[in-house]
Amino acid sequence: AVLFGDIVGFTRRCEKLSPEAAVEDLNTWFSHVDPIIHAHGGIIDKRIGDAVMVLFVAEDGVSDQELWNRAIRCGLAMQSAMAQCRKALAHRAADDMELRVGIAGGSLVQGTMGSPERYEYTVIGDVVNVAARLESHAIPNRVLVPSQMLKGKHPGRVTSRRTIRLKGRHTALDVSEIAQTKEEFAASSRANSA
Repeated sequence: AVLFGDIVGFTRRCEKLSPEAAVEDLNTWFSHVDPIIHAHGGIIDKRIGDAVMVLFVAEDGVSDQELWNRAIRCGLAMQSAMAQCRKALAHRAADDMELRVGIAGGSLVQGTMGSPERYEYTVIGDVVNVAARLESHAIPNRVLVPSQMLKGKHPGRVTSRRTIRLKGRHTALDVSEIAQTKEEFAASSRANSA
C-alpha cells in the first residue's frame, strides 16, 4: 500500500512566510505524523516539500487486506494528530493546517533506481500514481481510498462514495471517503496526547 499525505494550501502559506518559518511549520507537522507512521509499520519513502510518501510493504503471513487496513489506520491516525499539531502551531501564533490523505493498494516494484550519478530506493507502479492522484481529490480530515480496498472489516466509517476520473488514467475509479469512528477518534486522541 502507498499513502500520500499533503498539507492543504502550503504554497499559498509559503507566500507570506519566511523560509525559516515555513521549515518550522513543516517540522512541527512531521514531528506529529512521523511517530504515527512508524507505529503503524509505514516506511517514509520520501518527503516532497510539504507532502510525505509512505510505503506499507507486505510481510510473510500478512494479507493484502490487513496491509491495506494498516495503511488506512495510519491515515486516519494522521488526521487525528492534526488537532495536536494545530495546538502546537497556535502556541507559536502560526496559521492552522489541514491535511489531505490518499491511499492505494496493489502491486509495485521496489528497489534502487537512478543512474551512476544518483541512486535512491523507491517504488514504482500504478498504485503509486493512483495514491498520489487520490490525495489531490481528498477532502481534509478524511482518507480517500479505492472502494475495492474496503472488502470485509475495515477501519473507520465510510462518509461518501463516488466515481472519479484521475488525471492520466482512462478508466474511472470508484472511491470511498473514510473518517474515524467516534471510538477510533477517542483512542487516537488519547494516544496522540500521551
